[in-house]
Amino acid sequence: MGCDGSGKTSIIKRLRESEPERFKSYVGKRLYRNSILYKIAVTLIRPLLFQGREKFDDTLAPFNYLRAAAALPLLNIFSGSRLTLVDRALTDFLIVNRKSDNPRLHWASGLARIFGQRIPIVHLLVPQERLSQRKREMTKTGHAKYDRMLFDCLSLRTPTMYVLFHNGGGIEKSAASARNIILHLSRK
Repeated sequence: MGCDGSGKTSIIKRLRESEPERFKSYVGKRLYRNSILYKIAVTLIRPLLFQGREKFDDTLAPFNYLRAAAALPLLNIFSGSRLTLVDRALTDFLIVNRKSDNPRLHWASGLARIFGQRIPIVHLLVPQERLSQRKREMTKTGHAKYDRMLFDCLSLRTPTMYVLFHNGGGIEKSAASARNIILHLSRK
């Protein structure tokens, strides 16, 4: 996991393409956006609220979290012996205002203590200079708050399998390093 532009999807895609027999991957937002209920809400409720997709996802954060928490174990069943890689941790679905200077946990973030499978998390950290070259969606202040909030939230859980990963290099080196970390975590 990591902020937008940190390289999550690119690294996962590279791993899946290089070893399809070992890795299966999913885009995290599809864990809830493919839901019939979500599609109905987008069609019927979102126009009444005059909200863009990001703001609407913030409004539905508890639903999105619960839907993703229910979908993840099913994806693991269908992946067989392959490792399932998802580009967002479940807790990330409970973060609102994520692309602002003030990202924060949703008031319903206590759901993470009750529902949701504990999975190993690799948190990609990227220097702001590098991030602004990839995507200009997050300010320096918002980027620092987002990464710190996730670190505080996830690293203090017991039990936890949480790794900070500096993703400031090229894709080949980052994918190779991420592969080693993921394979090590999967043996635990």
